[in-house]
Amino acid sequence: MLPIVKMDDKFSTLPVPEFTKKLLLLSGILLASTQYLLNRSLFTDEASLALNIIHRSFYELLQPLDSIQVAPILFLLIEKFFSFLIPNSEYGLRLFPLICYFTALLFLFKLLKASFDDSPAFIFGLSLFVFNALILRYATEIKQYMGDVMLAAAIGYFTLQKFESEKKRHIALMTVGTVGVFLSNVAPVILLASGGTLFYRKLFKESKNFKPLFLTFAVWLSVFLVYYLFFIHDHANRHIQISAFEKRNGFFEVNPFNTGTGSSFFEVFKNLFHIIFPFGVAGTIALSILFTIGIVAMVNKKNYDILIFAITPIIAHLTLSALKMYPIMPRLMLYLSVSIIIVATTGFALSINYLKSISKPGLIRLFIMLIPLLMLIQIFASGGFPHKTKDIKETLKYVEHKIKPDESLFVDNKAFKVFSFYRDINFFDSKSPVIFKKPQDFGKKSTIESYDMLTGKNWLLFAGGNPRENLKLIKQLRKNGFQVLDELIAKGSSVHLVDFDTNNKQKHNGFE
Repeated sequence: MLPIVKMDDKFSTLPVPEFTKKLLLLSGILLASTQYLLNRSLFTDEASLALNIIHRSFYELLQPLDSIQVAPILFLLIEKFFSFLIPNSEYGLRLFPLICYFTALLFLFKLLKASFDDSPAFIFGLSLFVFNALILRYATEIKQYMGDVMLAAAIGYFTLQKFESEKKRHIALMTVGTVGVFLSNVAPVILLASGGTLFYRKLFKESKNFKPLFLTFAVWLSVFLVYYLFFIHDHANRHIQISAFEKRNGFFEVNPFNTGTGSSFFEVFKNLFHIIFPFGVAGTIALSILFTIGIVAMVNKKNYDILIFAITPIIAHLTLSALKMYPIMPRLMLYLSVSIIIVATTGFALSINYLKSISKPGLIRLFIMLIPLLMLIQIFASGGFPHKTKDIKETLKYVEHKIKPDESLFVDNKAFKVFSFYRDINFFDSKSPVIFKKPQDFGKKSTIESYDMLTGKNWLLFAGGNPRENLKLIKQLRKNGFQVLDELIAKGSSVHLVDFDTNNKQKHNGFE
């Protein structure tokens, strides 16, 4: 692959020291490792998937999952393996997503280095990935989305990188593509981009020997058909998942006048650019401008193969979403960060070249070096790093230490899955009785009437939902005469010891 930006062409810019490149790479490794070691509490969706993994056998993971969970088969099997490797801990379940992040970072590093030579645009491109709060979050989340990013970066590298022989390229792509089909739900989209790029090259840049290319296509298609027939076709959770995403406007709406049924083209790109460059409206506009400049630059330089690889996943994802075959939620579009970074970095390189003609090199160098620093400050200042959701572990340990034999633990329905996970891995161990408030018992919304069944002293555990509503409920219990004897309020989770003695109960009609 010829670099998009070469030192000796009209886009030539200031050289980047090798030390700076490696420092950025090390920063990504350290940030993700820090998030991993902090070992935050799971949230409900994570816990729902984790419960499937720890309680099912390898064979049972091939069946539709409980709690309307869906994940690629190979991802589930690898997670099961790591749950044995480091048992009774989130560390085992989070290790594979972390490995996926490291692998994605390495491939993107190599891809950007090959694409932009010694251009300072390399710093901008890698910083978009390294200092991204959402990417760092999913680097240690028990979900499959970092595997999507890893596959996009790996296929991008093997598609665009220069190989000694085309045979080695196709062997690598066949191998990675085959594994990717079982590892990532978006593998067909990524392989479509790779296939389109390779087909274009065969038509216009390379020899017309299509045999290796068609063999690669045949392997990919055969593997996907097997996976589709066994694990996708007539999936038990498909219609429930589609319905859930429709309620959240999780699909792309082609008709701009049909409001309220999906996300418009503008909303999709606004969210996508904000994921990569989360600096508010200004950041979204700036990245969209760089993205547009990047497309124009690739067209002008006739880098159509790179453009095909970068743009195809975006178009394919929007098409599938419009057909209600795949949603457009931020986590599901995270793999598109590779495409956005490649194109936007090209636009940044062209912009830097223009600035060189009107400004001093020293000022440009200072501006470039400030970019990763500003991004690093942003992820800390915004609270995006380290990522911390509902800190139920703190409240659970508090209850475990404080609860007495004559007291019960009442678990709110929104904390049910997370509590079940920590109980099942023996993080929480208490001989006191546990009462679960399930959605079918009282309806989905907590009300004061839900607690009429309780007597004596009960610890009320909340995690998930709106913390203000939970505290409002406790306040109402106090007003109705119930005595709150002890409590701990953590981030997104709280626990309250309430005396429900019948002598304290007063007539009430829910919230005032």
